Amino acid sequence: MPTLATLADRVQVLLNDPDATIWSQLAIEQWLVDGLREYSIHFPRTRYISALTQAGLQKIELPEDFIAVLEVEFPRTDDPPHRYLQRLARTHPDFWQRDCYYDVEASNANPGSLSTLYLSAVPNGESLGITYAAYHVPMEADGEPSTLQVTVANQHEHIIEQYAVWQAHVHRLATEVQNPDLTIRLMQQYKLAVQATETSYRTSLREAMKARASSGWTGPWKSDVHDRIY
Repeated sequence: MPTLATLADRVQVLLNDPDATIWSQLAIEQWLVDGLREYSIHFPRTRYISALTQAGLQKIELPEDFIAVLEVEFPRTDDPPHRYLQRLARTHPDFWQRDCYYDVEASNANPGSLSTLYLSAVPNGESLGITYAAYHVPMEADGEPSTLQVTVANQHEHIIEQYAVWQAHVHRLATEVQNPDLTIRLMQQYKLAVQATETSYRTSLREAMKARASSGWTGPWKSDVHDRIY
């Protein structure tokens, strides 16, 4: 997996600015992080964590990179059969009556707050396993962003790079609009560059989503002419 700095170097080459004379390395890296944020919405990475619960504590804070819960196993065991909980709103009257439910309260982008997992069962120190969708590194990670390895799939790295290229052209156009000293024709070329790079990015993202959908477990289904319709 490449580092953020490696992707930034590639973007500089795509922009024909390998010496970073027009766009700084820091700006390119920030646009890559912004691209990872949007990419994570469509292609989150899957993570698994396990931890011991505290007796009597039914509220558990989720990690900073949390997007959505995929599975909750409680109590967690190494051998099958595994016991997975069902999601049910904790405001439902049945939630607190049975020990087979969980619910999630999202942080709603409140700074400094974490999403919370609620268990209908009362823990007694058992192990808990959570599989969840997460943001990609370095969206949420400790350490110097430039040196962190980007967790995007190899075949999708170009999508993040195209996002940064698009944002570079957006930045150049915005800068010239603030201090217009160009001909109308050249300004129009800048606008066309923004449109072209955005189209390239969105086309690549759409094709990646299309490829994922076509490789799913279920495919086209047609009813037989003799099937009864109720």
